[in-house]
Amino acid sequence: MMGNLSNWFEEEVLDTYIVNADVYLALFDNNATEAKLEEGDIVDEITEYDGDRPLCNMGFTDPRQQDGKATAESQAEIGYENMPATTIQFMALMTTDGGTEGGEILFWMPLTGGVEEITEGNKASVPAGDVVVDLD
Repeated sequence: MMGNLSNWFEEEVLDTYIVNADVYLALFDNNATEAKLEEGDIVDEITEYDGDRPLCNMGFTDPRQQDGKATAESQAEIGYENMPATTIQFMALMTTDGGTEGGEILFWMPLTGGVEEITEGNKASVPAGDVVVDLD
């Protein structure tokens, strides 16, 4: 029999590792797979945009429990300037120094709204509330 996390512990985990931590949002192209991301493989991360991997400000939803799950979401739009021509399929919250190399995947998810085609030189953005982390 498998046990369950208490609501308190779910919230503590999100509070410690997501809400009150520096986490960065990485984008992954259509070569990424669920299996690669689950293993922490970041070889398919899109890094050819202006600047470093952006900080993702996460906060708890109100109430903290949504459908019986402790839930946090992104608090602001996250933008990527001067993107390469690419297809975005997944995004992941990562630990890192803010650069575009290295770090550990904490939580990954398909891109909200499905796969997105980006034309070279355009901006990609992830709206506030589109990065959602929940624990059950």
